Amino acid sequence: MVLAVGLMFGSLLTSAILHGFLASGQTDIDRLDVELQSERTELANEKLTLANLQSPDRIARAAARIGMVPAERQHWISAANGDETIVTRTSADGDPTTDEVSELASNGGGDRAE
Repeated sequence: MVLAVGLMFGSLLTSAILHGFLASGQTDIDRLDVELQSERTELANEKLTLANLQSPDRIARAAARIGMVPAERQHWISAANGDETIVTRTSADGDPTTDEVSELASNGGGDRAE
């Protein structure tokens, strides 16, 4: 009889200890879930801020504030094919047109700042 009561007491004590560990672990899991949700919210806010900073409209407004204006002509420079060292394309309407490699060679290396 004493052995049965001791065994029962031991079982209940072990059960209580294990339940305590589970409850403690669940508290840690709950705390980590809250922290994870907070970090996800912060990341979403930072992504939104980055998207707003990369907006072409915002960049154009910032450029205008410091006095920058759109170029009248656009210039593209890319690696040359063959013997040339540079291929430059220019266009008044913004579309790439013909290669100007021979003109670059004849005027000493390229367009000067306008």
